[in-house]
Amino acid sequence: EIFEEIHKTNDTEITPYQLQMVESAFWYFSSLPGTMILLFLSVTGGIDWNDGLQPLFFLKCHVAAAIFFLYVSFMTFALFNLITGVFVE
Repeated sequence: EIFEEIHKTNDTEITPYQLQMVESAFWYFSSLPGTMILLFLSVTGGIDWNDGLQPLFFLKCHVAAAIFFLYVSFMTFALFNLITGVFVE
């Protein structure tokens, strides 16, 4: 299904950008442990969270992209401020 979408947009060959997006989506979202590592690295600064978000937009998974964005926003603003408040207190 992913490769069909790529071939609809470009009949001649797959561009390096398209190949990178498909490889990134496979690497990050093909297994539960890989996805959990992506989520952890996204909120701790180990990887830019946009690197995990771009494959979702490329594959037109807008609901998953919104959930990913809300997760990163919640973890960054709410949970880390709570943890910081506990240690500062």
